[in-house]
Amino acid sequence: MNSDREYSMNERYTIPSKLSGFSNLPLYMVVAIWGKRNKQLLTTKDVARAFSLTQQQATDVINYIYREGTKYIKSEKTTIFCIINGVKTKVRALKILDVVIIPLPTESNRLKQQRISEQKSRSSVKRNSPEKKR
Repeated sequence: MNSDREYSMNERYTIPSKLSGFSNLPLYMVVAIWGKRNKQLLTTKDVARAFSLTQQQATDVINYIYREGTKYIKSEKTTIFCIINGVKTKVRALKILDVVIIPLPTESNRLKQQRISEQKSRSSVKRNSPEKKR
């Protein structure tokens, strides 16, 4: 069973059932984990099929992994040759070398962080406010 998730705005995608434990992560992370686990090169066609995306959405996700996801995902671009409709075609692909999964903050952790930052800002206001002389 696949789980439907929102991609961005009103666009939808499907997470393969084997990856349902990662449904709290952003789509680009789930796609990278899928590629790494399956030892599969990421192509727009394969990502589009596996996650119920359009070709353009799949291209966007792969580009995001390569350009913006470098903090958590190590990848390299490669070119493969496929026969499509009897014609040898050059296809760009992305090989996922490593994925570091960083847990997303929970609501209680966010509240703790918010309280800490509020306390810091209050203490800085006290230090910077002029003192009254008596």
